[in-house]
Amino acid sequence: MKADRDFVVFNGDTTNDMMEEGKIARYYMGTASRTFATERPVYVLRGNHEFRGRDATAWPRHFSTETGHPYTAFRYGPFFFIGLDSGEDKPDSDIEYHGLYYTGPYLQEEARWLREVVASPAFRESRVRIVFSHIPPESDGWQGNRNVNEWFVPILNEGGIDLMISGHTHDHRFDAAGSGLSDAQFPVWVNAAVERLDVTVDASGRLSLRAFRPDGTETHTLEIPPSQR
Repeated sequence: MKADRDFVVFNGDTTNDMMEEGKIARYYMGTASRTFATERPVYVLRGNHEFRGRDATAWPRHFSTETGHPYTAFRYGPFFFIGLDSGEDKPDSDIEYHGLYYTGPYLQEEARWLREVVASPAFRESRVRIVFSHIPPESDGWQGNRNVNEWFVPILNEGGIDLMISGHTHDHRFDAAGSGLSDAQFPVWVNAAVERLDVTVDASGRLSLRAFRPDGTETHTLEIPPSQR
């Protein structure tokens, strides 16, 4: 990890399940602590696989946020960041969840919080606004994709988001603003599995995205100037 990184985001599905919470330290936070997390802030967002397993309800107590919930928002200099909890990708009745979660009321509560965030002076006065959501929005996809599209995208459209960064699909994809795959009027970058994404924002608001394999091979790049958003 380069020393000039301002912060690091784990954007969900860092574990396959939460059958036992020791996986958090064993699979990723132990390594992060030994390599960079003692010197750089780390934001850990929940993916749909962290909803699964007998210790799934223990996940939030390992990662504190200002909201007290797995979703969060913060301003860094002139830039604003939102970390969503995009929930699961299947209906609540699926056998994976054992009746532990009820997605509808939870997403409604998160959507109310999100609406307050995009109405705040800190958000409105920021030069660039980036959202992290493990599951990307789709109008005709699995339950989780449709949930993000229905509950969060209309609010984010009103707020004027510059970029959403997602994962979940395991394959790289870039959806330009208004692509039709979802209702999003902002670009959505979907990161491939086992790839690192470096995002740089310069003083003009230009976004530079570069994705890398574990061996350092650069796989995808993108430049988004303010005039294209």
